Amino acid sequence: MKFGSVGDLIRGPYAEKIRNGLFAAFLVAAIAAKLALVSDLSVQIIFSPHDDSLYVMRALNLLNGAGFGAYDGRLLIKLPGISLCLAGLRILGLPYMFTLNLLYIAAGLYFLSGLARCGFGRAGMLLAMTLYLFNPVTFIYEWTRIFREPLSTVLLVTLLAAMLHVLLAVRDRRNVLPHMLVLGCAFSIALLVREEDRLLWGAYLIFFVVVLIQDRWSALRVPVHKWRTLGFVALLPAAMALGANFVIHAYVESRYGLPIVYEFGEGEFPKLLAAIRGIETRKDNRLVMVPQEALAKLRSEVPDFAPVVDRIPPPGPKTYSCQLQGVCSEWSNGWMPFWIRDAAADAGLTPDLPTAQKYFRRIRGEIEEACRSGRLVCRYKGSGLIPPFELRWTRAYLHELRRLAGMFLMPTLNVAADSYVDLDVSTELANIFRVVTMTDNQVRPNPQNSFLNPIASWRANLIAAYRPLALVLLLLSVPALGYLWTKTSWREAGPFLWVTTVFAILTGVRIAVLAYGAVFFGPFTSRLAFSTYAVAAMLAPLILIEAARQFHIARKP
Repeated sequence: MKFGSVGDLIRGPYAEKIRNGLFAAFLVAAIAAKLALVSDLSVQIIFSPHDDSLYVMRALNLLNGAGFGAYDGRLLIKLPGISLCLAGLRILGLPYMFTLNLLYIAAGLYFLSGLARCGFGRAGMLLAMTLYLFNPVTFIYEWTRIFREPLSTVLLVTLLAAMLHVLLAVRDRRNVLPHMLVLGCAFSIALLVREEDRLLWGAYLIFFVVVLIQDRWSALRVPVHKWRTLGFVALLPAAMALGANFVIHAYVESRYGLPIVYEFGEGEFPKLLAAIRGIETRKDNRLVMVPQEALAKLRSEVPDFAPVVDRIPPPGPKTYSCQLQGVCSEWSNGWMPFWIRDAAADAGLTPDLPTAQKYFRRIRGEIEEACRSGRLVCRYKGSGLIPPFELRWTRAYLHELRRLAGMFLMPTLNVAADSYVDLDVSTELANIFRVVTMTDNQVRPNPQNSFLNPIASWRANLIAAYRPLALVLLLLSVPALGYLWTKTSWREAGPFLWVTTVFAILTGVRIAVLAYGAVFFGPFTSRLAFSTYAVAAMLAPLILIEAARQFHIARKP
């Protein structure tokens, strides 16, 4: 047998198999490198009663059959999704940190399989997947904390990938049900993880409309019974999300007496804060909803609230409110609602959920009565946690909008050094973290002179190189996406363009909504950009490739 050159072999009858093999080899090598870069990282054991330790303690109680635990001022201040996931992983015997990274990789591969069906070349897909795998948000300190953002990142990637597969299935007249089920699961869990992920309902609505207007499913081509089938399947994720929401509310009601899952967004507590916010005071600061003057007035005019006022910690120059936001003589909005809720529990005024709701309703009623009688000077400032917008805050809104847009394009990233930390927590809490997350960061995994020692510096170098490259790609992808729509009608748009557009709209709305919240709660941290940054960095090169292809087609005579 006569063998030619390597080039002849690649161009010969085995060309396709060889290219597929090389593609798979490069992909496997990239995944192996990714796992090596995170191999020395483990969960950070942190006492944070409104974040890490809250989520872990709720998961432990779920595992022990005790609901989310004993009711107190903190139990229901955050949505329960991450605690449910932590408990589920522990039941399955899956370590949290390792499983999180595997799920991140799996979500990317699921998206990649859809991109392949869209017709993208191997080189473009490898570039997109490399940018996704080595996204530095997965290497930093916040990724190893028990925060909700890493899980939200996995869910957003999975959700968008499922949308892509559904649109491809509709286009090719294939079975859409498996991908609809994946979409429904990701959608349902995401709505229970982060509060602002309610915006996913808007993304789902756009997706639903896109499914209906696909040309191959037009009324002229599809029989009535297929319309019914399509409508049922397209509505399945919404039904799953509403069902999950109903189940978790019913579960909380069975355990705690009322169907309130998130006390800062449901029930009487947000209304109480709104009533307090309406009390007129000399100090008018958008970052302070409850000034010390308002507390003093309440202590005098609403005696039932005095035990709460007396237990609220005093503001000062050493508080995080002062150090992070420059609000030193007051507590800013990022802390005061938590202090009020904690103080009410410490005073024994809210021993259970029904009693807490009755107490907050009664105090709100007394405040409103004091306002009506003239004992307090008040004006309406909304009925929820966040007040209605006022024109005088336009400048602050534009500032936060610009800052958040910059953060989403180039987030601040803190490289994770290694998995060893000096634990400043109790032995009991450390053991709880280890039981729930199946982690152990007491022992250094990197002995001196071992192969793993350079990993932390590799991560730092990767972050330094990645951020400017991703910034350039993201900035170029925005006009490229606009160009694609100038060359494509909505009837001709393919699944990739539609999913990318849904993501772009979702990101823009999310930045606008978060900027609105930041006007009152102060600047948010970069971890809120984890999910969108991971998706955008993966899509950006593909948008540019598709725009270049369309430009080349347009220039043909």
